[in-house]
Amino acid sequence: MIMEYVEGASLNDVVPASMLEPWPGLIYVMSNVCSHLIYSHNLPQGVMHRDVRPSSIMIPNIFSYLEENILNHTDRFEVILLNYDMSWHANAKGQSISGNIEEAGYYAPEQLKGDGDAARTTLVDSYGVGMSLFYAFARVPPPTGGSAAKEWEEMLETKIRNEPGLQWRSLPERLRRLIRQATCPNQKDRLNMTQIKAELDLLAAAVEGAYEKLPVDYWAEEILSRSEEYKYEVAINGYEFSRSAKLGRVVSVVGDIKSNSVSVVFKNQATGIENRTGIDKLWSAKLKSAKDILASHGWEPEDDSRYRSMEILLKASISVTDIRKNLDKVVSGLKKGLNQVKLD
Repeated sequence: MIMEYVEGASLNDVVPASMLEPWPGLIYVMSNVCSHLIYSHNLPQGVMHRDVRPSSIMIPNIFSYLEENILNHTDRFEVILLNYDMSWHANAKGQSISGNIEEAGYYAPEQLKGDGDAARTTLVDSYGVGMSLFYAFARVPPPTGGSAAKEWEEMLETKIRNEPGLQWRSLPERLRRLIRQATCPNQKDRLNMTQIKAELDLLAAAVEGAYEKLPVDYWAEEILSRSEEYKYEVAINGYEFSRSAKLGRVVSVVGDIKSNSVSVVFKNQATGIENRTGIDKLWSAKLKSAKDILASHGWEPEDDSRYRSMEILLKASISVTDIRKNLDKVVSGLKKGLNQVKLD
């Protein structure tokens, strides 16, 4: 058998040596891997790789690129996918796994179980891509049990760190979420390859400042991420982001696809206060002040914002077009407005 010789470095070499900046270099690499897999999945034979791991992902001629200092120009180097020896296509037979125990975390649960037809779907490749993406940013391999391991969530949170240098603050959280969705132990809950690539391309757009490409949910999440210093929750629809700071206080930021706008809803109910003397007048004034601040920063306060019975409800919205004009101003206005009505 004659095989092509490829000079270069695999992801196993690139990541420890920091040959590429993670943002957006490694994002580009993994998006390119997805392109290869989408192509093979859509061939008439329906070819599945089934062995996607860092050692199978190679950047040819990377050492020449390093000498020429062009690795930051991600459109000028290619990525190839090796090791199709475990691939599967229609009417083929083949083994479920190869490699060694150190790489077991890259294999989907159905592969490790030898689960027949379930181990021969494109979603097996989704799992390998997700775990390779984890390695690229965490710089450690996934645990042997993969996403079913008891330490998996802790590793996602601690190994994929927030990057102070990133202008788009919510990107690490979105990356963690993408990895979770690509590596769900339950196969039917995983993202397909097209969905993974689409999200990787949006992550790259955010890093590179191509903000016109970003959908409304990106803007909603980024506004909350910059406005609140702590962890937040994501609704199952992926368009609502909320944080419960303390008992009775909730802030939610929602992206609306139809209107291409972002809205904020803030609820705060004072607890443990028995003497209301002067409180109603004071908090009504605070609500008015918050609405004025929001309006001066581009937000449109809604008419049903109100104070009643020791509870403040504040609603406002803003178009993505206006957000893009000055995101910092929009976030600053929201922070100042919310500070007026926290009732502390």
